[in-house]
Amino acid sequence: RGFLAARRNAGAGARTLGRGLAGIRSLLRFLERRGLANAAGAAALRAPRQPKSLPKPLTASDARDVVSVEGQLAEEPWIAARNAAVLTLLYGSGLRISEALGLAGAELVSETDTVLRIIGKGGKTRLVPVLPVALRAVAEYHRLCPFH
Repeated sequence: RGFLAARRNAGAGARTLGRGLAGIRSLLRFLERRGLANAAGAAALRAPRQPKSLPKPLTASDARDVVSVEGQLAEEPWIAARNAAVLTLLYGSGLRISEALGLAGAELVSETDTVLRIIGKGGKTRLVPVLPVALRAVAEYHRLCPFH
């Protein structure tokens, strides 16, 4: 506890202290298996509370780079188009990854549709607006995809 307190006073954060405590516990368990130490005290120590943090949103230019076909690292053009279409749907429509990957191709073939009917968590249906750029990205993927 004294070691962790000294680290905290030196400016270490909760995550750093938690990693340090995990390392100390691992070392003490190793020493205990060899009969060189008693690790009972380390088991009683609690790791510091981790701060809750939200993911950081992308900047507008980073978002454009992520959803562009040119920004994808894929050997096949259809794979790059697929990745760009999925990321465009995620970023532009606010879909969850499971919702975007669960869409059937027939649900996104019309460029005149502006709303998708999504069955989300808990089986609840919600209407999600779709940007024209997302529909164009999906249409480009359909055009390039060798599997239909």
